[in-house]
Amino acid sequence: MLKQLRPCSYEDYLALPIIGPLLDDFCQWSRQRGYALLTIKKHLRGCRHITAFLCNHGVENLEHLGESDFDCAWQQFRCNYPGIAGAVRQLERFIREKHGLVPKPCIPLSRSSKELEHFANHLRKVMGYEENTIKFHIRYLKRFLNFIEYDVNENVLAQLQSNKIDDFLVFCSKTLGRYSLRHVVAYLRNFLRYQFRQGVLSIPLHETIHSPRTWDMESLPCSLPWDVVKQLLASINRRDTQGKRNYAMLLMAATYGLRSIEIVTLTLDDINWRGKRVLVRQQKTRNILALPLTNEIAEALIDYLRNVRPALPLREVFLRERAPIGRLKSSAVAEAFQREVRLAGLDIPYHGAHCLRHSFAVHHLRQGTSMKAIGDILGHQCPSSTNTYLRLSIDDLRSVALDVPNEPDNESTHPAVNLKTLPKKSVVREKIPAGPLCSFLADEISAYIRLHQGLGKDYRKEKRVLKSLDWFLINHAHADDLNGAVFEAWSQTLVGLCPSGRRTRMKIICNFCIYRRRLHPNTFVPDILTFPNAGMTRRSFILSPQDITRLLCAARQLPIVPHEQFRPEAIRMAILILYSCGLRLGELLRLKLADYNPVEETLFIRDAKFHKQRIIPLSVTVSKELHSYLDYCRQCGIDLVPEMPIISRCQNEHGGRAYTGSVLRKNWRHLCAELGILTPRGVPPRLHDARHSFAVNALLRCYHSGQDIQSRLPFLYTYMGHVNIASTYYYLSFIEPLRMAASDRFEQAFGNLAQPDSNLHSN
Repeated sequence: MLKQLRPCSYEDYLALPIIGPLLDDFCQWSRQRGYALLTIKKHLRGCRHITAFLCNHGVENLEHLGESDFDCAWQQFRCNYPGIAGAVRQLERFIREKHGLVPKPCIPLSRSSKELEHFANHLRKVMGYEENTIKFHIRYLKRFLNFIEYDVNENVLAQLQSNKIDDFLVFCSKTLGRYSLRHVVAYLRNFLRYQFRQGVLSIPLHETIHSPRTWDMESLPCSLPWDVVKQLLASINRRDTQGKRNYAMLLMAATYGLRSIEIVTLTLDDINWRGKRVLVRQQKTRNILALPLTNEIAEALIDYLRNVRPALPLREVFLRERAPIGRLKSSAVAEAFQREVRLAGLDIPYHGAHCLRHSFAVHHLRQGTSMKAIGDILGHQCPSSTNTYLRLSIDDLRSVALDVPNEPDNESTHPAVNLKTLPKKSVVREKIPAGPLCSFLADEISAYIRLHQGLGKDYRKEKRVLKSLDWFLINHAHADDLNGAVFEAWSQTLVGLCPSGRRTRMKIICNFCIYRRRLHPNTFVPDILTFPNAGMTRRSFILSPQDITRLLCAARQLPIVPHEQFRPEAIRMAILILYSCGLRLGELLRLKLADYNPVEETLFIRDAKFHKQRIIPLSVTVSKELHSYLDYCRQCGIDLVPEMPIISRCQNEHGGRAYTGSVLRKNWRHLCAELGILTPRGVPPRLHDARHSFAVNALLRCYHSGQDIQSRLPFLYTYMGHVNIASTYYYLSFIEPLRMAASDRFEQAFGNLAQPDSNLHSN
């Protein structure tokens, strides 16, 4: 074959020292692996330079050629001549496979490498971990040992303290998110637990490591509209060899919701052509799933197998089309997806083929398929894994949203609201100036805050409380440590707060003292039993639709002030969204115009509690009201840019300035006081009570319509963005209308069981 490629100079190639006699076999070997003739010619040209380099470095014959020689050659050419560097690696693979290479000289392992090798054997033989899991353990533990300078100080593990571990986690948090950092914490706990059991550590440091808090179903599934999925599949060029393979793979991902690893490991033996079945060996759960072989899938597979698939003695269905031909990696499906999206020119925000799996689940959910059936097809072992797709079931969730309460046509019966009915609250608090921490606890407070913020926590409130302690220690306390007397004196500064507020702030200081005790065992830690009792939870005030109607009408009578030019409409829209959608106040204030989808009539809630994202559909009447509100803003000359807050106070360079929580609460209290909507204590209800009212009225509507309450609760808890369904039960106050509806439902179902038998009376 060398003579065919180089008819004039093939003898010169054969005469090359060291590797010349091997070049003819090298060309045939490269051709068998699927390399093009032009690529082989480029590799041959590089062999001249490779031979010259090897001769200059003292390599005399093939028996002396080793792996280290190829490494040196690759380092020489990789920057200025990458084509020759590629030929170096290709030639190295050929010689290793056909003739063998002198291995690299054994380099003595460092202390950290030996320690990690022992730990890897422990994970492999004792814990039974997979090799891939062990690899990730070793990767981050190597960074940890380098961070604590394990190779320099042989006693560093025995002298290790918690603050050094905290510093490492803060260092990792600069490049890792909360989910990735949680895995790093797990790796550290396993390693330190192993060292403690081996007797290297005298204290169980693995029990003192802080971990970032993560919540189930924080982010939404990466779902595409089903029309976009069909457009993507239809745009694939099936006359191209790579297009035939990509079409078959992506079609299986969209039709069956398969994972990428399940597609690339599919074998010819898994397809039963006569029985029209496909056996999917799920790598994640180790289960075998039998799926029907549809006609469309069968046609795509037959087209690929007959016309495109390389003739190799391999049983995998899908193989590499480019050299070197062979088995595919799991990333090949994502690469095929990215290629076809780029060629189709579709605006798809996701870069992985896993979005086809999510799209499959959401499409079948909206088609009425049960959650159990979807979970079985996807191979989920836990129902909660399938419940994440419930958040994208727009039609089912839309039935949870409340409508706009009916308003009277004549609004003149509501006079203008007098905003001077409630006096301003006057709470005198000592103002803490801004600036750095200066007390003797400054370094520890800074390290404590830095650690928890590195773990992904907000910690703004905790920072303010710790700042107040620092200010108190500077100006009022005359002590060199935080003891019981100092803590008691600081607690006296909280007398103006309610018991629950004092208890919350004292617990923050208590947690900080527990953090200090890890390094200083004699550190004072306050007894939580001496803290103020938070008391009973404040009973929610459930507003009726009639109360909301009165509030909406009164909001339109609010006077316009210079800094709030949209005040009547904005306050009215805020009350309407809070009541009909059950949003938290922070979620409402963070809503931007870009979060509103006028086509599907939905709101995208981001940065919510527990880091959870969700999409909530609006009722038809609320969507019309929101359209009217935006038209009003447009008529007032507002530039409706995507960054504009939906509840806007006034116009600025970004389209509008959002309301603050305190201003919105103030308007709410004044409206409730003016209309006489008061709690049994004679004070206006909280603005958060609108969320409680949404939950109760949504449940009450289910009772009146005769729906199964237990089947509707998952939709209610999904709509409200709760972390679990127990939080939803907390919002369901048992008010009188709800009690009557439940009693009527019970009487209709079981009332006849308590009826006396007429035959007994006749006898």
